[in-house]
Amino acid sequence: MRRALVAALVVAAALRLWNIGSVPLELHPDEMAGYLGVRDMLAGRTPWTPFIDYRVLYLPLYGAFEVASATLLGPSISSLRLPAALLGVATAYVTGALAWRFERRPAVFVLGAATMAILPWDVAIARVGWEPAATLPFLVGGVVLLWRGLEDGRGRDVALGFVVLALGAYSYRAESFDAAWLAATLLAVFAGRLRRVARGLALGAAAGALVIAPLVVSFARYPVYFSSGPAQTTFGPGVNATTLGVFFSLYRMHFAPDALFGSGDGNLQHGPATGVLYWWMLPFALAGLAAIVVRGDPARRAMALSWLLLFPVGGSLADDGRAHFIRTLVGAPLACVLAANGVYALFAFAARRAVSRRSRYAGATALVLVAAYELARFAHVYFDEYPTASAEIFHYGDRDVFAFVRAHEASYDRVCFTALDPWNYPADIEYYLGGDAITAIEGAGGDCVKPRTLLVLAKIADAPAGSRTLATIQKRDGTTRAWIFER
Repeated sequence: MRRALVAALVVAAALRLWNIGSVPLELHPDEMAGYLGVRDMLAGRTPWTPFIDYRVLYLPLYGAFEVASATLLGPSISSLRLPAALLGVATAYVTGALAWRFERRPAVFVLGAATMAILPWDVAIARVGWEPAATLPFLVGGVVLLWRGLEDGRGRDVALGFVVLALGAYSYRAESFDAAWLAATLLAVFAGRLRRVARGLALGAAAGALVIAPLVVSFARYPVYFSSGPAQTTFGPGVNATTLGVFFSLYRMHFAPDALFGSGDGNLQHGPATGVLYWWMLPFALAGLAAIVVRGDPARRAMALSWLLLFPVGGSLADDGRAHFIRTLVGAPLACVLAANGVYALFAFAARRAVSRRSRYAGATALVLVAAYELARFAHVYFDEYPTASAEIFHYGDRDVFAFVRAHEASYDRVCFTALDPWNYPADIEYYLGGDAITAIEGAGGDCVKPRTLLVLAKIADAPAGSRTLATIQKRDGTTRAWIFER
């Protein structure tokens, strides 16, 4: 089984590292912001805060990994995404460990890890250098440690579990709620064993509180950070029949087969339109849930059902009008755990019913072939079609825009932009032009009409009278990304 686990982790690494510098095609500003914010805090250019403000607000945990990687390898697309890939491999391992907590069989550990290794949901997350890439290793790892400590009477694991979950709160907004929910479930189901680990519990609670305190203080001062604003937050207008109806409608959307297995949540930044799970997982996940509910002890039954109830909550508290598989990333390890338990339960049932070994091998072979076919389909879409499909949402062309500016900046005093996404303008400017002598200006007014001005414009009509065209930057589909003029 050890060799099988190593093989699963090798596959996980291959799927997450292959062509990581060019799929997706360019860095999204979300990938730059954490790196820039943590780098500036370490350099003393900005105050130490638990979130980073580049008009969009970010938590710093993944940025810390980016800074470490960029320090060793130099800043690049690959170095900013490398930690995401490695954290994805770690996610596969801790998912196997979580599966083993539900069914203490080495085969279940391997099946859980292998399923996460190839899961579209996590592969897409772990190839982008952004906040969610750091969520699952800390969330699942913390839950596994806390569960092991409470069940097996290991106070040290209880304390460490609290600390890991608290650190994970700095990864992505949904993690704090998910971690609190799952930790509370574990404490409830093992309430009778808390005395055995009282010291570890007290130490972990104190250490976890210390770790998370800066975030709690910031939340008290700036509660809007943990919402998307009243217009998008489901309960922004208040808790009433209408908003409750919206919440439960969104909640149901996350169980829609088409979203889970067919098209995803419709946001290409989250991954290709392939769904986040494989169809082959469905019958096994249902069988796994049934096995845990029917045959599992009360603790495992409670954890499975509690986790299942939790899964859609994060995507239902903000009204995007559709499922949101980043805010509900907590569902990914559960799907793998249930599928792994289902595979084991069905083959164990077959063995108890005296189904011949040849027939069981045939069934296992069929399962492997179906899983390999679905993986091949996903890989084809992701590596061959997704780069072009997602080019615009990953700001394809921005790198060429800034390459042109840097190549010509010595001839100009300022550069004015209307072609950049206003939400991401600060991150773009700092990443691509940080430290350069040329002055960057947002918009095309004011000093932008003066001589020795470079203008990067979204529309020709934005060009001031008397401007001269220098170049155009193309999108992936050949249309114009930006017009570049000079004054």
